[in-house]
Amino acid sequence: MPLSTDKAAQPRSGSIVTWIVGKLVALCGLFPYAPIGLGMRLIVARDLFESGQAMIDGPVIPLWTFGGIPDFSVVLPVYIKDATLQLFETQYAALPIPPATTAYIFGYAEFVLPICLAIGFATRFAALGLVILAILMVIYLMPDIWTMHAYWILILLALVRFGPGAVSIDGLVYYLNRL
Repeated sequence: MPLSTDKAAQPRSGSIVTWIVGKLVALCGLFPYAPIGLGMRLIVARDLFESGQAMIDGPVIPLWTFGGIPDFSVVLPVYIKDATLQLFETQYAALPIPPATTAYIFGYAEFVLPICLAIGFATRFAALGLVILAILMVIYLMPDIWTMHAYWILILLALVRFGPGAVSIDGLVYYLNRL
């Protein structure tokens, strides 16, 4: 039986570094995206939700109170705080939208979109909306702290590209539609 001269059939020669890198890449490929997507969603949603809570005022709903854990409550957005409106009329007046409208858009968007992100509902749309808000913040509102927004933007763009993962309402809807 003659030896094969086909290069694809012959084993490849390479260094030990190439072999190690190949095995590490294969090992990383075994890690599921579901916990990564969940972690990215929760990290960004928490930061943006807290920012939105500082802008709005309304009834406070306590979510839980445990002995050693601090109280966690949510302010429902009935109206925008006067301080927020003044801030958008003075320091953030450079936006191409009227300041009062911008304050309402940012306040309500930073309440609703992080909730959608956290539970994984319409994740790609919520992440895209938050990317737009973060870009507007970098350009018009806070250009001096652009690095924090760059992290948010990159995480949100990864969510837009790869979706929320299996641990989400979107993942559940996808699974149920495949049945």
